[in-house]
Amino acid sequence: IRNYQWEDGEFLKSREKYQCGNAPVSVYEMYLGSFVTPGEGQDYVNYREIAPKVIEYVKKMGYTHVELLPVMEHPLDASWGYQVIGYYAPTARYGTPEDFMFFVNALHKAGIGVILDWVPAHFPRDSYGLAAFDGTCLYEHQDPRQGSHPHWGTLIYNYGRPQVSNYLIANALFWVEKYHADGVRMDAVASMLYLDYGRQAGEWIPNIYGGNENLEAIELIKHLNSILKKRDPGVLSIAEESTAFPMITGSLEEGGLGFDLKWNMGFMNDYLDYIKYDPYFRSHHHGELTFSMIYAYSEMMTHPGKKLLFMGQDLAEEKEWNEMRQVEWALQEQKENAGVQRLVKDLNALYRENKALYECDDQAKGFQWMNEISANECYVSFVRKGEAAEEMLLVVANFSGVPREITTGVPYEGKYKEILNTDAVCYGGTGVVNDRVKRAEDLEWDDKKQSVTVKLAPLSLSILQFIPYTEAELEKVIEKRIRKNTPIRKTTNKTAKKKQEK
Repeated sequence: IRNYQWEDGEFLKSREKYQCGNAPVSVYEMYLGSFVTPGEGQDYVNYREIAPKVIEYVKKMGYTHVELLPVMEHPLDASWGYQVIGYYAPTARYGTPEDFMFFVNALHKAGIGVILDWVPAHFPRDSYGLAAFDGTCLYEHQDPRQGSHPHWGTLIYNYGRPQVSNYLIANALFWVEKYHADGVRMDAVASMLYLDYGRQAGEWIPNIYGGNENLEAIELIKHLNSILKKRDPGVLSIAEESTAFPMITGSLEEGGLGFDLKWNMGFMNDYLDYIKYDPYFRSHHHGELTFSMIYAYSEMMTHPGKKLLFMGQDLAEEKEWNEMRQVEWALQEQKENAGVQRLVKDLNALYRENKALYECDDQAKGFQWMNEISANECYVSFVRKGEAAEEMLLVVANFSGVPREITTGVPYEGKYKEILNTDAVCYGGTGVVNDRVKRAEDLEWDDKKQSVTVKLAPLSLSILQFIPYTEAELEKVIEKRIRKNTPIRKTTNKTAKKKQEK
């Protein structure tokens, strides 16, 4: 594989700026075997055939990256690649190593990043794999309380052996450096961190301090993230971790694990639990909707954090995904499904075009609740902010089953223009939108001196862009305030501030 002629040099040079820090990242997660149906006489479609079709769709929808379920060789389709046999081989289902290089190279030339799922948490018992590799427990622990995974029937690596940890670290680097992966998403990190993961009392062995932390696995993760940042700066390290283990994305210097990003499993589960309730009963579960802002910044398209959707979700598929069928592309011809697809496309564009949705992603100043306490009415309102005060978006979401006119406080006086409403006809909605630009009124609401009122259909969301007053508009506002002897409200306009002081 040394002789492949890569053509993605420019992409790799700009990769760090493209995906790290607070760059807007929207990921299309996919299983290669489900994207395109093989032709007659084919069991699978080749990487080279898949690439242009993926590029066409990802560019059309406005995603910045794809994330591939594991492409490392695996014996069973139904494992979706998560039970890896050949850690150093792209699966031969879709072609040769050079064919996979072509796939990555083609996506990079199209400006699309490639993230790979990677599975260092466990491996299958198949005799032709790593299990009892030389007749002994070479890669795994001999004691089943340490070396056998109770949930998955697989074997757990002995991370304390330097040869084993080096094998895994080298493997992650292999996919980054030989196959030009832009990120590694580490699967099942929680199962690595805890010695008692999935086990009852007496079924696990404590660490040397008597605790349940897997110290050897933690050291492996830190070591990998340290080396990855030194050798391949700009490559993302992502944790799929579902517990409250501290400092998953904390820096190595401060004792963290050193990941760049963490999947926000907590918010996903809370949100899905909330949305499953009939709107009539949602008021009793309002905390599940707002809780995430207490502990972290992560999901929703207007919520801090990178974005990720699994294939088929942007078409509103009703059937549960399985590896034996391709995406139901025919749904693009159905009006309702096409509306959801257009909504995701427009959200991706909105996300990338508005700094307020990503520029201060990891800072508290980038998010501010306007109203998170109206549980009985089942709505929330908040603002997202960029570095510049005028780069601000107001978001109002109606989770109730009835139409509402929602009054919400706003932080600045000025105009608020709706730039997206999920109830628009083009998305399959009923057309309850806010066509006219709204001016902040002198009506105190949500502990703010000014407010706007937004009409919303049931189960809909509106995004409004803040527009500061022009000089001429500001003169009229000041004259009106002088006549009414009303103070000028909080403003982002420097001229207004000077006139207010005068």
